[in-house]
Amino acid sequence: MAGGCRASSPSSHPRDRPILLSVSQGPSAAPEERKTPGRTGPRTRTGPVALAGGVVVGLGVPLALPFLGVPFEDMTAQVVLACLAVTLVVTWIDVIFMRWLAGKYVGDLASGVEAVAKTLRHGVQQSWQSGNLRELRIPENSDGELGRASRAVNELIEALEAERAFRSIVDASGDLVLLLDDTGQVAFSSKSVTKILGWTAGELHQQPLAAFVHAGDIERFAELIDAEGDPPAESDRPRLRLRSQDGSWRVMEWAVSVRGDRELGKVLLTGRDVTDQVEVERELLHQAHHDPLTGLPNRKALMQISHETVITASADRPVAVLMIDLDRFKDVNDSLGHAVGDKLLSQVGQRLRSILRPGDTIARLGGDEFAVLLPMANESDARLVAERLAGQLEEPFAIDGMDLHVEASIGIAVSHRTGREEKATTETLFRESDIAMYRAKEGGTGIAIFDPDRDSGQSRSRLEMSAELRKAINENQLILHYQPVVDVLQGRLAGVEALVRWQHPERGLMAPGEFLPLAEQTGLIVPLSKWVMAKALGQAALWLGGGRPLQIAVNMSPRWLQNVDVPDIVASLLAETEVSPSLLRLEITESVVLADPEETLPMLNRLRRMGIGLSLDDFGTGYSSMTHLRNLPVDEVKVDRAFVQAMTSSPEDAVIVRAAIELGHNLGMSVVAEGIEDADTLAEIVASGCSLAQGYYFSRPLPPEELMRWAQERFPYTPEEALQHDVLG
Repeated sequence: MAGGCRASSPSSHPRDRPILLSVSQGPSAAPEERKTPGRTGPRTRTGPVALAGGVVVGLGVPLALPFLGVPFEDMTAQVVLACLAVTLVVTWIDVIFMRWLAGKYVGDLASGVEAVAKTLRHGVQQSWQSGNLRELRIPENSDGELGRASRAVNELIEALEAERAFRSIVDASGDLVLLLDDTGQVAFSSKSVTKILGWTAGELHQQPLAAFVHAGDIERFAELIDAEGDPPAESDRPRLRLRSQDGSWRVMEWAVSVRGDRELGKVLLTGRDVTDQVEVERELLHQAHHDPLTGLPNRKALMQISHETVITASADRPVAVLMIDLDRFKDVNDSLGHAVGDKLLSQVGQRLRSILRPGDTIARLGGDEFAVLLPMANESDARLVAERLAGQLEEPFAIDGMDLHVEASIGIAVSHRTGREEKATTETLFRESDIAMYRAKEGGTGIAIFDPDRDSGQSRSRLEMSAELRKAINENQLILHYQPVVDVLQGRLAGVEALVRWQHPERGLMAPGEFLPLAEQTGLIVPLSKWVMAKALGQAALWLGGGRPLQIAVNMSPRWLQNVDVPDIVASLLAETEVSPSLLRLEITESVVLADPEETLPMLNRLRRMGIGLSLDDFGTGYSSMTHLRNLPVDEVKVDRAFVQAMTSSPEDAVIVRAAIELGHNLGMSVVAEGIEDADTLAEIVASGCSLAQGYYFSRPLPPEELMRWAQERFPYTPEEALQHDVLG
């Protein structure tokens, strides 16, 4: 490890523990040799000692002469000095000789050892880089000192090999690996730290890791490396932000591999970079709680915020909800197209949000409907805000070079008002504001506050009717009437359109306009549409079995077409009733397709391939119908009754009808004129080249038995028609 090795315990064995060593990646320069001028051998301290010994010996020899038989009287000063001189000369010669001998042989030995060390170091460096440290192993052929030295060297090589393998594994991993010492400083870091964070080993080592942790994550970091606490579980790895070399923050998910190890250090951490994952999670969370068109919170987000706000509401801290619905927005979609409508909705959302307080919340609920949550707002505060919102819509919106004017109906409900007995809930406030909004729309007042004396009955009535409609669907209280479509040039019954009625046990026979809007709002339109489809195909099977096959047209609800399983449901009903797909025609409006073309167009194409006829209803009501007609998989268009009925009195409407008929025929489609009320209108239609007509001039919608009697009287069935339908053979 860079920075040195931790000393191991004397009792531990090199094979029993990993070690971390620093090995350079290239040959190192030999250290500079230090030499004293004038000396060729190693420095020794034997000279003074030898001279002192010579003096002692030189003085001791004369004293020993009498014991050797030399007369004492012959012991003169000259003799003593001579002995001393001789001894010193001999000693000096011995010192010179020994220093020469040591310089020669010991110096050669030191040079040899240094050469061996250089060779060994170079071999370790080369073998480390190539990954073949074990090539340096020394044969262990002796049990003596050489054998013990060989085994020690081999054990060191094994430790170095383990170190090299450890580094290779760590560096190959994409995770960050950090080893902290007892002071919390970085003692080791993997190469991935430089790759991810940009810090080099020199910039990071011996620095406290806490210095790189975001201030908001310091507390969690302390808990992570706390040796006293339990390491976090695998499923609860903390995410901490680390500062990278360029100053940005990377989100790392950390795990503790080793904590408080006596050999390694205080803690060994592994971290995974999850910055991109966090960004994706944040984006998905934003998409789940925001409307993609306007960028405003969606219904789900608003309900969560409202629930938290309403719970804490009180008489001193009331909460208000504003329900906003744009007036005649459908005209914009029908006349200018959904692209323009989407741009308008986006601008409306931004303009409304611009005048709200920071604590207020505006959300798009869907379509052209918005809602505003106002904390700390009573009725007067809410009305003031509603007036300001309405004022924001008075200025025209500039879209694609056009100035579009928008008006809105706004309903208000407040959590605390006079007469409220129970604490208001989120659902209560939204329901009351919705009721007030419809009252504002119906009365043309623009703004209305929920009035329990006026609106409670309406609320109960809507809830009761919704429950009754659900019961009617389940108990077959609904019935179908059929209005004929006549081919006036061939004088035959071309088909019928199925129209639902509600035989209410108390209110009598109810027209579609009295309950279909409620079904759309409550979601009951989906089971109702399935019931109509099954009932119509069942009737087609009865007529087919009676020898009178008739093509039946069924109106498709926009909400039902949002379900991708519609083709499967239709195919199942056709197989169950044994009715040919050619006897079924589905009527759709252009807005159904344009609301979600990526989902709806493939579904319609699949229905068309099944052999089912597709009609575009209310054709001619907008310019977008003309521009998108060629892209729709329809084989028939139905000219809207509003233009047909005005043909004899309005030349402009007559021109529109003729243009629609000509356009449909030029595109290879059949054309049906709706709303034929008199002979003059029929004559205009025929003169315009349209042979298919529908309206009260021929017949009002009739129950199936009455329709058959009418058909047999007016248009008896012929064998040629049977061959045309290819159902009677």
